[in-house]
Amino acid sequence: ELPREDFETTLDLSVSAYIPPDYIPEESQKLDMYKRIAGVESAEEADDILDELVDRFGEPPRSVQNLVKIAL
Repeated sequence: ELPREDFETTLDLSVSAYIPPDYIPEESQKLDMYKRIAGVESAEEADDILDELVDRFGEPPRSVQNLVKIAL
């Protein structure tokens, strides 16, 4: 058997992927949403999160849409 080789991977994306303070100003709500977005495991869950964001906070800016896509 060959020894297992450990390696580190880094991915540098040139996209903005965050929740801006003017979209969700309350820090506790923002942290909760980051946790929920990080747990997205399917396209259906991603769509549900985006629908909820629209309902609660209005149309999400591009950086939030990118964040959900990256999480998926």
